[in-house]
Amino acid sequence: MTLALTTLQTCALWSDAPAEVLQEAAARGALRPLRRRALALTLPEMGRMVGAVVSGRVQAIAHTPDERECALASFAVGAHFGDAEAWGPAEVAGMPTVWYVAATDAAVALWPKMALEAIATRWPALWQRLLIAALARERQWQRWRQWWNVPDAVTRVAGVLALLASGDPNGRLPEGVTQQEIAGFANTTRETVTRVMQRLQAAGAVVRTPAGWQVDADKLATWQREALKS
Repeated sequence: MTLALTTLQTCALWSDAPAEVLQEAAARGALRPLRRRALALTLPEMGRMVGAVVSGRVQAIAHTPDERECALASFAVGAHFGDAEAWGPAEVAGMPTVWYVAATDAAVALWPKMALEAIATRWPALWQRLLIAALARERQWQRWRQWWNVPDAVTRVAGVLALLASGDPNGRLPEGVTQQEIAGFANTTRETVTRVMQRLQAAGAVVRTPAGWQVDADKLATWQREALKS
């Protein structure tokens, strides 16, 4: 399916792009609808295609050394993915093999790597966005990997909440993130996440606000220390 210009307006990759760049991006891209758990990028497309979420959510899924499935990132509408494989240091030792999987029914816009490189020669801001994202993605994934070998699920959930909230100055969890997605990051069940969040609410470490879940980093750290003692 072809892309409409209105679709590109939701994508951070193309924000503030000149009209002629948007037209070329729309002409060179394609829209792919996805059912939940479908691959957003197939194996032959990894490193050769870059996508952006148009509707729904997409997760980056990796496997731990003992073959447990863990989430490394969650992409909401407007976010782009696949840049780390296309331009990042993919040969770095320990870099996990990542699969991009639809967390819900979704739709993604897709561009061939070569098409983006051609566009970037005429609009250098695209290079900057792609390369910065690729490097940031690697650092983010390395941070998630530190939780893979933590045996206690409660500790993993608390650590995941702290990491998710660290990207917001007010400590809010990303908009739309679900307990099922948190369970994926922590390699545990949604029921475990629910129980841990109830305990954290009682301690005042997480609060539900009209804007969503908010994490108090200091109270969460105190709760974690107390939990390790018990």
